[in-house]
Amino acid sequence: MGLTILEARVYLALAKAGKATIATISKTSKVARPDVYRTLAKMQEKGLVEKILAIPTQFKLIPMKQSLLTLLENKRNEFLEVQEKTTELFLNFKENNSKSTLREDEAQLRLISEQATVRREKGVLDAVQRSFDEVTRTRLCLLTWMMSLKPCKGVLKFELSSTNLTKKYYQTS
Repeated sequence: MGLTILEARVYLALAKAGKATIATISKTSKVARPDVYRTLAKMQEKGLVEKILAIPTQFKLIPMKQSLLTLLENKRNEFLEVQEKTTELFLNFKENNSKSTLREDEAQLRLISEQATVRREKGVLDAVQRSFDEVTRTRLCLLTWMMSLKPCKGVLKFELSSTNLTKKYYQTS
């Protein structure tokens, strides 16, 4: 019939009782009261149960034949809606198939381009790190020399070109 387990338990409890309060339905179906409230609300939406305005509030089943017809109509409508959406998706897929193929190629080209960019940036970062290491070593050498007050036998110079940083060591006498 398309009912959940809780809906089936509540349905059977109401079928047994005819009409009943929430407390009776909960006790008979062995479903917690908060769940009975939620389940009865869903069952009302599905057209399986009707609420009787009394104190306390009671519920009763819609006749079986009418309930089954309502459930079948709901399932039929769901099926038609899914069928319509499937047809629409299929038509959209056929129309956009060539466009989506181009988009996939573009995405692959972008991915390759991004990988090349990452490699290039990594190379630049490596060069900067090497330069930093050289500058740090040179400063350490200068500090050590200044602390010991011993003259250096050579001069270390760095030259920066547009492509890279180079160092040259000039021997002095």
